Amino acid sequence: MKTTSLKHNKRFSLTKKKTALVVFFCLLVAAVEWLFPSFLFEIIYVVSTPFTVTRDAIGGELSSVSSYFSFKSSLVNENAQLKKDLANANTALLSMQELETKNQALENIISTKQQKAQTTRMIFAAVNEKPPFSPYDSLIISVGSNEGLTLNNPVFDDMGTPIGIIGALYLNAAKVILFSNPNTTLPVTIGDKKYEASALGAGGGDFTTKVPATETPKMGDAVYIPAFAPMAVGIVKNISVGSTDAFAGVSFSFPENIFEISFVTIDTTRHFQTGTNTYEATSTNQ
Repeated sequence: MKTTSLKHNKRFSLTKKKTALVVFFCLLVAAVEWLFPSFLFEIIYVVSTPFTVTRDAIGGELSSVSSYFSFKSSLVNENAQLKKDLANANTALLSMQELETKNQALENIISTKQQKAQTTRMIFAAVNEKPPFSPYDSLIISVGSNEGLTLNNPVFDDMGTPIGIIGALYLNAAKVILFSNPNTTLPVTIGDKKYEASALGAGGGDFTTKVPATETPKMGDAVYIPAFAPMAVGIVKNISVGSTDAFAGVSFSFPENIFEISFVTIDTTRHFQTGTNTYEATSTNQ
């Protein structure tokens, strides 16, 4: 019982000392604040200043790092936009160059037509009858000798394709014999290699010819009558050749459907004569 009482007294004594110390410290602070009003503020300011400076320095560094990355990101975006603008400018330049090339080509065509108009007299005519209502592979047109047409004047469709010649004349009408008329032959060159051959009309706007089997043209090659180049008279539609054949059979047709021709033009200053010769084919790689 005595031991317990002794421990209790010691704890009570320690508590009293702590309480007295706290009270003394509070009184001391109060006295200092009363005697020296700014003393505690100066001490707090001195103690807190290093912490404030450190905080501001760290904040400034973080702000600088953030600004650096923001500036770098801005440069990357600006560089990407500049590259995009440059690509758009290059595309616009190519488009302008393409337009300039097309414009020059159109100027050349107009100049050629103007020069041709000075040396030719083209007559415009409507097609009154066409296959199957006109004689086989022929047209009946609305102008004749009263407009100055003569036999063998070349005739062109509304796309400028040479399609035939004047084969018969009347006062106010004329008969056009199409180049595809059976048994009509005409000299032609085929494709970029300019295979020379004699083509035979096969009727219905179609033709057949032969070329050396070792140098056959390609499907889709243009076919020209040299006198009317560069306007094509036909397009290669079929090529047939056997392994032992010396010549390849080539079929081609008018670019336009002869059953849909509504208007033609006739060159009254020129004449073209078709033939009836048998096939004779050679090749000249020009």
